[in-house]
Amino acid sequence: MKKILGCIILGVLTFYAISAIDYLPYESRLVDLQDMLNLPGVMVFGMLWPEGIHSEGGGNWVIIPSLVNVLSYSVFWFVVVAAVRRLKKK
Repeated sequence: MKKILGCIILGVLTFYAISAIDYLPYESRLVDLQDMLNLPGVMVFGMLWPEGIHSEGGGNWVIIPSLVNVLSYSVFWFVVVAAVRRLKKK
């Protein structure tokens, strides 16, 4: 349970770190990196509401991609932590 909670916290921190890119001086590579890292949430939102934010469910356009991104980052951290623990045992 501690490992899962820790990975969720790391996922939230990763989400906020990616969001903090907006406060850095503009550089097109940073914008491209931010867009790439936000892609999981955008893809899920696009599957749920292909018409975009002007559709019936478009009011969730901030919540759903954000939650999906936090979930995907948490899964990423879970895999990384599990791999590090496995390497430490060897």
